[in-house]
Amino acid sequence: MSAPKNRLSIFRRPQWRLHSGLLLVSISWACASYQARPLDLHQILADLNRLEWTDPDPAPSSDDGNSSEDAVEAWQLASFAVRNHPALKVARAQIGVQVSLLEEAGLWPNPEFGWDGMDVLAAEVAGDGADSVDFLSGLGISFPLFRPGERDALSGLAQADLDRSRAQLLEAEWLLSEQVFIACENWLEAKAQVGLNLELTKVAQSTRDYFQTAREVGAATAIQASLAQGDLLVIQTEGIRRESQLRRAGHSLRALMGLPPQVQLPRLQSPKRPGKLADNPEQALEVALEHRPDLAVLRSAYQAAEERVKLEVSQQFPQLSLGTGLAIIPTLLSHWNRPAIRTAEAQRTRLAKVIETRVHNLRREVFDAFFSLQEEVAELEYLEGQVIPNAENSRQMANRAFELGEATLLEILAVQRSWVNLRSQLIESRAELARRHWQLLAASGQLLIPTTSVPKP
Repeated sequence: MSAPKNRLSIFRRPQWRLHSGLLLVSISWACASYQARPLDLHQILADLNRLEWTDPDPAPSSDDGNSSEDAVEAWQLASFAVRNHPALKVARAQIGVQVSLLEEAGLWPNPEFGWDGMDVLAAEVAGDGADSVDFLSGLGISFPLFRPGERDALSGLAQADLDRSRAQLLEAEWLLSEQVFIACENWLEAKAQVGLNLELTKVAQSTRDYFQTAREVGAATAIQASLAQGDLLVIQTEGIRRESQLRRAGHSLRALMGLPPQVQLPRLQSPKRPGKLADNPEQALEVALEHRPDLAVLRSAYQAAEERVKLEVSQQFPQLSLGTGLAIIPTLLSHWNRPAIRTAEAQRTRLAKVIETRVHNLRREVFDAFFSLQEEVAELEYLEGQVIPNAENSRQMANRAFELGEATLLEILAVQRSWVNLRSQLIESRAELARRHWQLLAASGQLLIPTTSVPKP
């Protein structure tokens, strides 16, 4: 009588155990370990509070080793802002995510290993007994294949998403830069108004002291002294409001730069405007079509929609897998992916309409910014060329008339209030002209700050 057949003898061979061990070691070596990164909100706040102003592009030192100028310009604050504002750090981190997704998109599907026990079960049911051949015949390996054009479409979609993330970062920097430049103008305007108020306070104090002294010697009435005192109080009240505006403007500028509220701002110069703007709104519009970051975001989104259509078209074909056998997954129940294709095409059509709408709004924005700047230029020229000289002449005439006793105190105070209002209006008009200048540059896509490089695949 022959010895019973060893049905599992192949699995006890040294070669099988060696190969199995090597496979397990390779799988374990390739695995990544999980590392937790818990967040501490108090530590996050402490890190934000430690941020201080440092010039990202310091001026070159002079021969004696000292910086030639400690004052900074608006573009330096904007450059600091785009590097340190938390929202832009999020946009840069998103680029890192998209770079990883682009790498994933180009990978081939993992092979599939399996074991089918039907041969073993059939042998046992038939009474023949399963042997090693029955066990081995159940082993299988399958390699899923890309459909025609599918891999290129997946890579193209991931690349379009990466391009969109980069464009979104540029858009965020563009928007933040405009806000910083305008905030600088607001802060400089508020500072000039505070300085004007201090100057007027000294004049009003001098006028008050004059009439109080004159009243003591009988050369002025109590009403005149009271009117001079009231005019001083009005100017001091305005000074409180101007100081509050300066504080708010400083807080707004610090927030845009990512600085904590208690950090002192550097001494700021009046921003130097770029030399030449567009000669007409049509020229500014052409520049905007080439340089606006928000249009670049939409173009990237449209390219992603194109790649999505390609992907859905490629997925109308059956899914094939090759290995120890052949597997086919037909797309019969999904109607050869036609509904998904129509959806992708509809989304692409919608994005085309979104871009058309954005160009329409951009045209209005550029034209409005161009003509608003021209209107402010004309207003400031008239104010400086006609109104201010006339007011200065009236003030000088009123002072001479008062010295000769030909003008009353009420007339003098009225002239002074008019002069104060015009000087304040002049500060506002100059600041508004600067703001509209930056708005036109931003509308045409020219107000961009060079920043550090972003990750590239």
